[in-house]
Amino acid sequence: MLPFILTGVGIASLITAYLTDGFGLWSDDSSEKYLAILGLSGAGKTRLQYYFRGKHYVEGESITGAFGKELGQAKITEGKRTIVIKKGHDIEGTLNGLKDYTTSEINKADIIFFLFDMRNLLSQKEKDNVLGYFDFVFVKNTLKKKIVLLGTHCDESKGFNASKLFRTQVEEIFSSYLSDTYTDSKNHIEEILLVNLKSDKDLRLIKQKLFK
Repeated sequence: MLPFILTGVGIASLITAYLTDGFGLWSDDSSEKYLAILGLSGAGKTRLQYYFRGKHYVEGESITGAFGKELGQAKITEGKRTIVIKKGHDIEGTLNGLKDYTTSEINKADIIFFLFDMRNLLSQKEKDNVLGYFDFVFVKNTLKKKIVLLGTHCDESKGFNASKLFRTQVEEIFSSYLSDTYTDSKNHIEEILLVNLKSDKDLRLIKQKLFK
């Protein structure tokens, strides 16, 4: 798993805290937190929601229905520290369904996770859908709440682990997307990580960053 290191022109003004130690969610006031986990169908939203709540994910499990699946309150623990996660909903990732609930999720959120399937981002056919929803989230995030971008399915992205050069090319592609398209989105992207959500190591890293 390799976090992005962006090298594009203008990126320093676009990203506030790259390769930070953490997401800054934990606080010692014991307040409950709401996690908005957004992304298109198949990006890994359900798997991540279940992990945070200590639930078992069944491979291929899908979410259907206008209101999706209600998720209960949970506690995430790291050492002696605990984050209480508020109740939430896991909604199917169709474009129409997402637009219906995205604004509400963002308004409730203490932090926003935007998941994107790396295979789709690198596909000419699917790229526009990923970036179209990406843009929709940015527009709706009027209070500029922290956004963590998670590129998922890296283990299944063709050639991803082939060489350091390939990784650099992927970083530059995403850097270009950001600098060319989202120049008005500065000051609220917290971090970008490339992850394999089937990896316990990667999931633990995400959890640990909640506390830092």
